[in-house]
Amino acid sequence: MKDAPEEEGVILSVVDDGIGIPAELLPRIFEAFYTTRNTIGTGIGLFVAKQFVEGYGGTMTIESSTLSGASGTAATIFIPYITRYVNEQSSTD
Repeated sequence: MKDAPEEEGVILSVVDDGIGIPAELLPRIFEAFYTTRNTIGTGIGLFVAKQFVEGYGGTMTIESSTLSGASGTAATIFIPYITRYVNEQSSTD
């Protein structure tokens, strides 16, 4: 996992040791309706998840490797304890 953001919050990481995601597909995985599956899924899940996380001032990243013996994917979500909504509310009180 990369260095954590400087602000305080919650970090959730999910890691697998599957076949990984090819490097040429990684730039598109957060696009709405992008999928590589033919029979299941709509390609909206990661898009919605990232929008939700970023809406709270957080970040969502995916790192992946397809190298034999070192393949797998790591998804990391960071959500700050104090969101922009809390800061906006504090400034209006």
